[in-house]
Amino acid sequence: MKATIGRPRFRPTKEQREIVSILRASGHDENAIAAYLDIAPGTLRARFRHELDHGALKARAAVVIATHRAAAAGNSGAARVWLQEFAGAEPKAKVRPRKPAVLGKKAQAERASVEASQNTGWAELLGETGSDRPN
Repeated sequence: MKATIGRPRFRPTKEQREIVSILRASGHDENAIAAYLDIAPGTLRARFRHELDHGALKARAAVVIATHRAAAAGNSGAARVWLQEFAGAEPKAKVRPRKPAVLGKKAQAERASVEASQNTGWAELLGETGSDRPN
C-alpha cells in the first residue's frame, strides 16, 4: 500500500457548494469566498468552478421563483417585490407635500419692502415695483 504525502484531497460538500453560489450571487470575489471556506483561491477555482460560473444565476433564480410563488399564493409583500424588482413595474412614487420655504430675516425684509406699496394708495405713486422713485 502506498502512503499518501501531504494533505488529503479537498472534497467539497453540498453545503459548501451552496455557500459558494450564494456568496458569488451577492457579489463576493473569489479571494473572499476562499477565505471564508479557509481554502486557497486555487482550490476554490479548481473544486467550485461550476458554482463560480453558474451559481450566481441559480441563486438569483431561486429567489425569483420563491418570490413569484409567494406572490401567486396571495402574499402582497411578495407581489410588490415581484412587480418592482423582477417584472419591470415602476415603483409607485410617494408624493409628500412640500413645506413652504422658510425665509431668513434679510429675505423677509426684502419681501416686505417690495410688498409694502401693494394694495395701498402708494402703489400709483411709487410704481408697480417701487423702484421708479428718484435717488
